[in-house]
Amino acid sequence: MKTKTRGKSKVNRFASMFKTSPNMTLKDIKRNCIARGMGFNDLVDSTIPSLQSWLHYNNNNDIEPNRLDEFDDWVEKILLEKGSGDLIHPNLRLGYIGEKDKDGNVKKTKSKGY
Repeated sequence: MKTKTRGKSKVNRFASMFKTSPNMTLKDIKRNCIARGMGFNDLVDSTIPSLQSWLHYNNNNDIEPNRLDEFDDWVEKILLEKGSGDLIHPNLRLGYIGEKDKDGNVKKTKSKGY
């Protein structure tokens, strides 16, 4: 008698997700969520399991790399409005900062990996 394998494709999808997830840092997960369309407030309010779940269900969304810089600008604006400008640091950005000229315009950027 053959047994029915219910949900085998679902198990395979979870297995493939967990093959890459252990190698992702929290920053990598956040980058992937923002680049795939997660709302800025949603990212800030989410827990790690909810970010992983969101990323799993939205993994096939188109990637929009410019959203990373938009998110970083949004966070910096909020921090400056609250008087917490000292919390702004390049290492905390999800996007990449390249060389800037004297006016603050980006001259050269690093390649973005997702």
